[in-house]
Amino acid sequence: MKNEHRMISLRKADRIEITILIDNYTNIILTSTENIKRPVIFHAEKDAQKPPIAEHGLSQLIRIEGDGEHHAILMDAGVTEFGTAYNARALKIDLSEIEGIVISHGHRDHIAALEELLELIPKKPFPIVLHPHALLKNRYRILEDGRKKMGVPIDEKVLSEKGASFIKSESPHIMASGFLTTTGQIDRLTDFETGFPDAFFEQEGVRKKDLIIDDQACILLLKHKGLVIVSGCAHSGIINTIRYAQRLTGIETVHAVVGGFHLSGKYFEKRIERTIDELEKFNPFLVVANHCTGWKAMNRLAERMPKAFELSTVGTTFVLE
Repeated sequence: MKNEHRMISLRKADRIEITILIDNYTNIILTSTENIKRPVIFHAEKDAQKPPIAEHGLSQLIRIEGDGEHHAILMDAGVTEFGTAYNARALKIDLSEIEGIVISHGHRDHIAALEELLELIPKKPFPIVLHPHALLKNRYRILEDGRKKMGVPIDEKVLSEKGASFIKSESPHIMASGFLTTTGQIDRLTDFETGFPDAFFEQEGVRKKDLIIDDQACILLLKHKGLVIVSGCAHSGIINTIRYAQRLTGIETVHAVVGGFHLSGKYFEKRIERTIDELEKFNPFLVVANHCTGWKAMNRLAERMPKAFELSTVGTTFVLE
């Protein structure tokens, strides 16, 4: 079933930078290029600098320049309470520049550092944009041995007391003075992106299938180039996500896709080749598949889309202009 939303007209950015604050991988000896800035870490005593850390989580800082304006939006907040802020310090990122946080969905590996970030970001009240279902409690997966793997929900009360202003929206939400929009809830129309088969939540004592409908992405428009789509885990499917971004904006050209594709594990690896088949049709200039994409999928992307694929590592900044 399709969502009914008005067409969104995004302002065109002159420059977009996406810095990977938290990801599953770190590698501080990769070489920078003109448009890919890898972190430089000095280990000599006089230049002592702590390297950034990796964790099974995701946090991506989106900086936007356009019409003489500068904006910064943070998408997600990692799996540990300290990792995102620690890496921001290691990478000399001033958290006060951030004007809002987007939560891609309510899983622990995307939300854990929210409390510490709110303590460090001076702006109050501070907007946090999410789908209402990101606040669901009693979410869990049933493991093969029958045990429940419980999720840790967002504590809305605690975060509100620390200055969070929650913007709960199933629909797209425009941010950064019109340069960025969230997708809101994404239409799921492909026949192969079917989500987690073992995810559930309980509501009033009744077990329900968790379709992770809170999954959303961010959409930007780079002047003369096309759409830039930033995903969290793409539980809706990365192809569904891209197609939905096209429908929302009326723009077909996809310049860059950055974020998690969720192609790891026994349920999802069977979708790798079909996903890449469909992704190739968009002919993106840049593909940065990180976090939950998985080693097998990233290697296949590198093999099949060598000109577009770039490795995501903690601290890397991808510059689009």
